Amino acid sequence: MWNTDTCHDKIFGSRAGKSLPMTMGSSLVAIFVAATLLTGCSGAKTVPNLVGMSRSEAQKRLTKLHLQALVSYSTDCVRAKADTVLAQDPAPGGPVDIGVTVHLSVADEKVAMPEVVDQPLSDSLDMVASCGLHAQLEFSHSKALSGNVYSTNAENALVQRDGTVLLKVSTGKKPPWWERFIKTVFDKLDPKDVYEAAKKGAKWIITKARRIKVPPPE
Repeated sequence: MWNTDTCHDKIFGSRAGKSLPMTMGSSLVAIFVAATLLTGCSGAKTVPNLVGMSRSEAQKRLTKLHLQALVSYSTDCVRAKADTVLAQDPAPGGPVDIGVTVHLSVADEKVAMPEVVDQPLSDSLDMVASCGLHAQLEFSHSKALSGNVYSTNAENALVQRDGTVLLKVSTGKKPPWWERFIKTVFDKLDPKDVYEAAKKGAKWIITKARRIKVPPPE
């Protein structure tokens, strides 16, 4: 609250009953000074824009304007450095009286992990980036839809701002053993070797076919 005694002391002096001899010139000066001090003591202040400042810088700014600060920490998914002002109330630009409290929402050291499970990889990466986090990807078979995130190491957790989270991405259901076996074999073969083997196989079949004697019809 505004201290009226302080303003009175600024204008009339701190000693009760003290009076000064006044001349015409000094009277005019005294009136001008008193009006200036009264304006500073009783006039409304304009709320500054504190969003984006560090908490300490915002508090210093409010102190200079004779305003109070009430800080609360937020883990909302916002790309911001820790200890940065995210929002304020009252909003900037409005008039307030001296001593009014300005509520500051400040970024906590940790941020809430967004819900990325069962979401497409592209959407999951956007959500993670919007929180100021980094993603490490791991691809493997799962029952989830191919291309969707099916697990993370930070589900429903608070993560250090600017930290890294693991996203496990589905490549679809695991194929049967025989399909995996054939794929493994063919992945290890050189296409040229396969072509040459096919040629030799075809040549062998043709040679054998020519040696077969077909009995004449009766």
